[in-house]
Amino acid sequence: MRALSRALGRHPQTVGKTPAAKSLQTQLAHFRRSYELLLTLLGDRTKVLAWLNAPQPDLAGEQPIDLVQRGDAEAVRNFLAVMYAGGPS
Repeated sequence: MRALSRALGRHPQTVGKTPAAKSLQTQLAHFRRSYELLLTLLGDRTKVLAWLNAPQPDLAGEQPIDLVQRGDAEAVRNFLAVMYAGGPS
């Protein structure tokens, strides 16, 4: 919850108590779509978590989870969209 809250720029207690808040829904939808793309590309939750926590050469060697936590989830989303479309690996 802490990592997600940090990525959303919200306090963990706020996200935990009001996850259905309208003000969070657009941002949460982006995270859900990224997770769904990863599941489609990788096949299961274990592989998704491994990918999120491993340095990715196409993301300048960064761990995707670190990018998301620093507020650069868009870079990860863009990369996933290219990969889903059959772009370079």
